[in-house]
Amino acid sequence: MDIRTQDLSIADQLTYGVRMLEITVRLENGKLEIYSSGIALNKTLFNALVEIEQFLHFHSRELVILVINYDDHYFLDWLDGILTKLDLCMAIDEYNHVIAGWRLVKNWDLDETIDKYRGKILLATNDFLFEDCIHSIRHECLTSKDIVLSDTYAFSDTISQKWNRYFKLNQNCYFFTSFCFFYDMSFDVLDQYAYVKKGYNRRDVTAFGYYDNVENKCYKPLNYIFINNDIPDCIFKLNIFNFEFITMEIIDHVDKMNADVRHSHSINIHLQHSYVYNL
Repeated sequence: MDIRTQDLSIADQLTYGVRMLEITVRLENGKLEIYSSGIALNKTLFNALVEIEQFLHFHSRELVILVINYDDHYFLDWLDGILTKLDLCMAIDEYNHVIAGWRLVKNWDLDETIDKYRGKILLATNDFLFEDCIHSIRHECLTSKDIVLSDTYAFSDTISQKWNRYFKLNQNCYFFTSFCFFYDMSFDVLDQYAYVKKGYNRRDVTAFGYYDNVENKCYKPLNYIFINNDIPDCIFKLNIFNFEFITMEIIDHVDKMNADVRHSHSINIHLQHSYVYNL
């Protein structure tokens, strides 16, 4: 199984303009180990913080948002009572004492002025397991997973479901009171089951396109479809996207979407590259 979700390192991504990163973790021996598709990457949260620290040391007026979620493959740890929210919060607190600990901000607001957070690492999550100790994106943003699909779409393939949720959000974006929208275009456990099990590489599905032997049809990559869609953008909302194998075209497209957001004094307008980079 190909567990890579990006070609570039954290340092390279930050250099090219990414300011929002996502990692999935599992708690092991009191440390937050980084996982991808249920497989350990032999890196911890500390390793990620070191790379971000090195970037911010030379770019002190920048900020980085780090989204931390629990690895879906180990969700049973919580259901079985092996893991508690308190365990995770205590593990997060331990990182206050590491090399980049003084940069960590757990409680923050998208409507704050950017000057307050220059040189900082803003911790966030869209996972309820971490919401008691770091900023919850879902408290301020409507996420694509919050959208309820009709029965017509509920049983379609997972990639189609992503687009159906995206369409529905955009069609009604002016009627939602949420401060921002969070669209998840990355692979989750169901996507991996539906596509990787069939022999499709997650990179091909998202970045390069693939050929379906059963349907005898070539499919365009998810990223290409996103860039070339005709859906009106929600120009009065902050748009945050979670992509795999992002490209400069993706970066430029999301920049353009957020360029017209009307809160010029706030963090959102200055987060020029507001999408998520998976490790």
